[in-house]
Order: sequence, then structure tokens, then C-alpha cells
Amino acid sequence: FRTSSSTWFPVTKQSRALRATPGYLLSGEPTEILIEGMNLPAVTVGDIVAASADVEVLQANTTSTETIELVLVYRGIGKGTTRIRVKGLDVVSPPLELNLAPRIDYLAITPEMGRARISGGTNYPAEGVQFQAIAYSRGENADDPLDDYALGPVAATFSLAEEETRPGDNDLAYLGGIEADGTYIPTGDYGPLPERGFGGEATGLLKVIAKYNRGAAAYTAEARLVVTVPDFIQRIK
Repeated sequence: FRTSSSTWFPVTKQSRALRATPGYLLSGEPTEILIEGMNLPAVTVGDIVAASADVEVLQANTTSTETIELVLVYRGIGKGTTRIRVKGLDVVSPPLELNLAPRIDYLAITPEMGRARISGGTNYPAEGVQFQAIAYSRGENADDPLDDYALGPVAATFSLAEEETRPGDNDLAYLGGIEADGTYIPTGDYGPLPERGFGGEATGLLKVIAKYNRGAAAYTAEARLVVTVPDFIQRIK
């Protein structure tokens, strides 16, 4: 996954929180927040403090040494952020921050154009793409996307569709499928396919679709996926 990135943390004896998901609260909606970390302490409602006075802690429970489950509600109406403090934690890195917004206005998929490569043999394995759907709240200027406010990833369901770029376009029949969580790994190997027109490989351009339901609201977003040939050129380290 050359288009993906990960952050690694050493396992120590310290109590340490690493992330909170989902990363946002919407006005008036009680939301289940999962804090994940290492050696997490037992907590009650009184051990959780939000920096914003508009955020109320409804429930708090340590379900394992690696997870704390919260139920929070945002009573405000504007946009902003709030930090969450947990009593008994030695280290909170990065800080536990939640975005605050009145509602979700739309979704966008990242990356907008994913690039995957089919397998070229043992030394050139297939390269995949991890797509994510990000929730956004519109800013003051509805015509300016740079004014919009990214809330964070949502648990959307992903699928693929044909991106018709030519008559008889049938890339979808040869490029395999995408996992419901947005993970795509090519299944084809480098080489001509006799059953495909002009002996083409298992390459092409597809449409990526993400769908997400929250209550009565339904959201959809689109991106593109390019599946191309292996990179046989040695990379400079």
C-alpha cells in the first residue's frame, strides 16, 4: 500500500491513549466514542473531562486494557474542536481531539484518484489502495470548498462501478472487487488476457463509490481507481 501510511508506537508499561473514533460529534446526537490505547485505566463518567463546556459525558466504561467506551453529546450549534482528558493516563499522544459540527453535509473519498498495480511476480507484488470516506460540514461560504470543515472518517460501504471512457468499456469484468471497508488489492497478474480485446492486461479505470447512512440521512461519494502495470524500475531508497 504505497498510498497508505501508518504510525507505530512502542509497547510500554505506561497508560497511553492513542486515538478516539469516530473523530467528531454532531449537535444533539449522543455518540459512542471508542478510545484505544495501552494499559488504559478503569474509568467512570467523572474521570472524563471535555475541554468544551458544550460537550457532556453521558457514559464511560473501560472494556479492556486497550479500549474505553464513551457516550458523549454536543449541546452546541457551531463548529470547533474539543480535547478529551482521561484521568489516570500517563501519556496522551497525539492529544484526543474531537471535531464539533452541527451536521454532516457531504462525504468525500480519499484518495480522489487511487493507483494500484497488478502483480509482476515474486519480486513485484501487487500494490493496493486503501480508500476512506471523510465526512464534511460546509463552511460559511457554500460555494468555497476550502471553507468546508473535515470532521473525520465514517464507516461507509464501498463498491466499484464501470467508468466508461470508450465504447464497450468493460474494465470492471477484469479488475476484481473492493472490500466493503474500501480496501482494494488487484487480483490479476501481469500479462495479456486472451479473452480480452486486443489481449489487454487486467488494467483499467474504475469508479469507486462510498455509501453511508446516518439516521434518516443517506450520503454518497465517488472517486476513481487506476489499476496499472507493475513498476519494474528499482526505486531509489
